Amino acid sequence: MLIKLAYAAGGNAEALLALRMLIALPIYLSVWLVARLRGSVRPVSRSALVTSAGIGVLGYAVSSYLDMKGLEYVSAPVERLILFTYPFFVAVMGAGWFGHRLQRRALAGLFVSYAGLALVLFEGLAGTTATVGAIGVVLVFGSAWTYALFQQLASTAVRGVGAVAFTCISMSAAALCTIAACGIAQPTDGWFAHTDVLVYAGLLAVLGTVLPSFLLSAALKTLSPQAHSAIGAVGPVFTILLSMAILGDSMGPLAMLGSVFVVAGATWFVSKDSGA
Repeated sequence: MLIKLAYAAGGNAEALLALRMLIALPIYLSVWLVARLRGSVRPVSRSALVTSAGIGVLGYAVSSYLDMKGLEYVSAPVERLILFTYPFFVAVMGAGWFGHRLQRRALAGLFVSYAGLALVLFEGLAGTTATVGAIGVVLVFGSAWTYALFQQLASTAVRGVGAVAFTCISMSAAALCTIAACGIAQPTDGWFAHTDVLVYAGLLAVLGTVLPSFLLSAALKTLSPQAHSAIGAVGPVFTILLSMAILGDSMGPLAMLGSVFVVAGATWFVSKDSGA
């Protein structure tokens, strides 16, 4: 939602990502410093440091960029519903790469959810050209896939180094990588061209980056990635309602029915797969 408002105010994916991380980086470094001074985090080995940093770049630099870029082509409700299919990637990756058990009956949720997504895309992309719609869909699906992989890897890393240490290390690395990449892609003077974009970037940094990242790490310390993704079922619903109220987006009956299928299918899939 904030991303769409920032775009309307004149921002773009590169500037918004860079500003978001510029604001968030000092917060992560400050939390890490205070935690070290208090002795509340244990020493981290070099290999764990590199691993945590790499996972952070994947989940909060690569995935975030694909998501923000995709929002330049598709509406917020369509983006959120596509992104919400990541529980399928989480479960399939867990079964194929991490030895997690995948129940066959849970696969029924996959078909229900993707049938609903097909309805949403059919109606939601009706006003765009085929090329523009396809670009947005591919970008957001790429974000969902990389975020799913991030959750699988982060779940193990958090248990090894602790939630606070992992969050500070991974997010600081993601911030530095993002700022450098965006600086190459776009002149830095363009980042500060719009005051409203700065405000939205600040809100994204605190409400959409810092707080969620610490909460996610804390959750992954006790919950499986599959169970955590089930809790996110409310996300698309809130996004759709807010986009209608604030952005003036609309969804016809076909897309609304598809939205119900997406949320219901994903929730069923994860609950049956993980026992959540």
